[in-house]
Formats: sequence, C-alpha cells, structure tokens
Amino acid sequence: MTATSTFSVALANETATAELMADLALLIGAGDVITLSGDLGAGKTAAARALIRYLAADDTLEVPSPTFTLAQSYELPSFPLVHADLYRINDASELEEIGLAPLPDDIVVLIEWPERAP
Repeated sequence: MTATSTFSVALANETATAELMADLALLIGAGDVITLSGDLGAGKTAAARALIRYLAADDTLEVPSPTFTLAQSYELPSFPLVHADLYRINDASELEEIGLAPLPDDIVVLIEWPERAP
C-alpha cells in the first residue's frame, strides 16, 4: 500500500519556498512522486528548481523549466529525478513518450500541472 500526503501552503517568497523544498528533500527517495499544482506564476518551477538544486548540492545548477521539453532528467547523488511539466499534455500517449506511463519506480518524479494528466 502506498501512503500519500497532500498539503497546500502559501509562502512569502522564494527564500521560504527554497527552505520548504530543502525540508521536503530530506523526506523523499526513489519511487516517490511529488506533484506541484497552482496557477501560472504560482512558483511551481521555482519550487522544483530549489528542490533539485538542494538534492544536487549545487546552488548554481541550471534547472530549466520543462514547459517545452516536457521532461528533464537529473542524475543526482542519491537517486535519479525526472522533472516534468504536463501543461501541454493533451493525450495519455504523450505521457508514455516522455517516460511517465507507467511511472518509473526507481526514480523520483517531480510533476508540475499533474491535473493535466489523463
């Protein structure tokens, strides 16, 4: 059985977002799926960037938004991670094309706009 946790939080700024994501990084491992929801400009990519940089132990790591590539892969010290943005997903077959159907269980998957997944 898989345990799930959901929470919603409003953060004051990017520093607060980075601090929350650093705390979250201590709790995750291969097989976990993290979803980030919110309106355009809500800070989903900033949160993802902070989490990936923390896990990579590199504050200057280039972490582009995967809005156009749909998925970006990272080989991090603890486990591989895929950062996906489903904003432009229109069909379930597209999830398979980017390696998210079925969800891999040996990596961390970080998904922006999860509600767009069929």
